[in-house]
Amino acid sequence: MPNHVVVIGSINVDAILHIQRLPQPGETIQMDAFSKAAGGKGANQAVAAARSGAKTSFIGRVGNDANAAFMRGELVKNQIDTQYVATTADTETGQAYILLQASGQNSIIIQHGANFELTPADVQRATGLIQSADFVVAELETPVAATAEAFKIAKAADKVTILNPAPAQKDLPEALLKNVDLIAPNETESELITGIPVTDEASMRQSAAYYHQLGIRGVVITLGSKGSKWSGNPRPGLQGQSRRYHGSRGYLYRCFSQQPSARSRQYCRCRNLRQHGQLVYCPEARRIPVDSDGG
Repeated sequence: MPNHVVVIGSINVDAILHIQRLPQPGETIQMDAFSKAAGGKGANQAVAAARSGAKTSFIGRVGNDANAAFMRGELVKNQIDTQYVATTADTETGQAYILLQASGQNSIIIQHGANFELTPADVQRATGLIQSADFVVAELETPVAATAEAFKIAKAADKVTILNPAPAQKDLPEALLKNVDLIAPNETESELITGIPVTDEASMRQSAAYYHQLGIRGVVITLGSKGSKWSGNPRPGLQGQSRRYHGSRGYLYRCFSQQPSARSRQYCRCRNLRQHGQLVYCPEARRIPVDSDGG
């Protein structure tokens, strides 16, 4: 029986402007090409979960526009339940405008659009869905109040809650944090939340202790190409040696799919490939080779 993952989060269309370089103030430059891709941190999480083999449902909002139809289609194509993806009239679907330079450097401007219209009432309408889940996953591209409501419902039903605190915010409310089982910030996000720069093993332990004092049982601090650091006591659904994984996604992949850790590592290596339109690079479980290095 596959795990059931409910994602509450953002749905964005990435509008990608391919340019040689950024313009100087007052300068007009020519664009080399334009492309559009499905994105948004919430949508990315949902597709990653679905392609890992989990039954996946989504709670979010889109606008009343062509981009809404495009994003609904992308989610459905990935076998994600969109029953609780609501439409906000007179509002555009979220977009990210990406200035992608020939060097590979990028600058991103976010238009939250309908994502910021998600409310606790939207979440309450999905109470039965949340109560049926094994995992409830969220990030911070939608209003914190809606996420806090989802986690409150999940914890009352003894479900595992996972927070990717990106984009990072200071002073996250206790109403949210007290219902988080696992938090997975990167070094920069963790510093903003805790005030502790992550520079070495000691500072990672200090940062993890900060989260544990808030009642969060599991902490995964992602370290880019260096992998990730796990701290905490395992509970059902949160076992594993995540310190070996390349970032948090491999660890979550194992939770969602119940696959061997070797496949989880390979999954993260695939995910670490950078391409805008992140849905493209979420591989299906059956397409992920299992390495044999044992580490």
